[in-house]
Amino acid sequence: TDTAVNLARAQGVGLVTVGRCNHIGRLGEYVEKVSRAGQIGLMACNSPPAVAPYGGYTRLLGTNPIAWGAPRASGNPPIVVDFATATIAEGKLRIAHAIGSKAPLGAVVDKHGQPSTDTAAFYDGGALTTFGGYKGFGLSVMAELMAGMLSGTGSSSDPDYNQGNGTALFAIDVGRFLPADDFMEQVDALEGRLHAARPAAGFDAIQMPGEPEWRSRSRRTAEGIPIPSAALAAINDLAEELRVNPI
Repeated sequence: TDTAVNLARAQGVGLVTVGRCNHIGRLGEYVEKVSRAGQIGLMACNSPPAVAPYGGYTRLLGTNPIAWGAPRASGNPPIVVDFATATIAEGKLRIAHAIGSKAPLGAVVDKHGQPSTDTAAFYDGGALTTFGGYKGFGLSVMAELMAGMLSGTGSSSDPDYNQGNGTALFAIDVGRFLPADDFMEQVDALEGRLHAARPAAGFDAIQMPGEPEWRSRSRRTAEGIPIPSAALAAINDLAEELRVNPI
């Protein structure tokens, strides 16, 4: 992240790739750091095959998340967007499977290509779908090109694909395009208009991208992080196996 930020400071735009790495973690963490440096961040990542291409049902793509981050005026958290190009992230599906919940309709197809809300269908040879049909599929393919191939990791669909991640991180120095203060003012004005919009039925208010997550972070920092009982049991079983203290 620091390398991308420094390149952007020197040249206006910086691009860094990392290939064949272990689990990269939450992409939003990286673009947030870029944004706190007063820059716009864009990051993509490919991952082991778990997602079917639009119109198919064989696992050929990763969940291939994409994240953006944009700075705001001092004291305000950056605007951060971070999502999988699959209809649901595999980690969220794993949690649903552990606690016995159903998968969202349309998120999973079984090994025969039939839609299923049974989370077990994914782990029995099924696949995740791309969000928004062909739109998510298009973004997923671009993540393969930008993050997988540029980094030297290769495509998730390659039979020789390494089980790690290929990543690409862009940093853009806002001040090279317009005065940073002008940019912040425009961001604040946009946020004000969106917050002032009349909410539709079933919604209390319009929230900016990333705003629910910031509120959740504040709440969980104060109150703690809930862990599903099945996950807690698995952690404590591993702790016992490794002879370390359980949670």
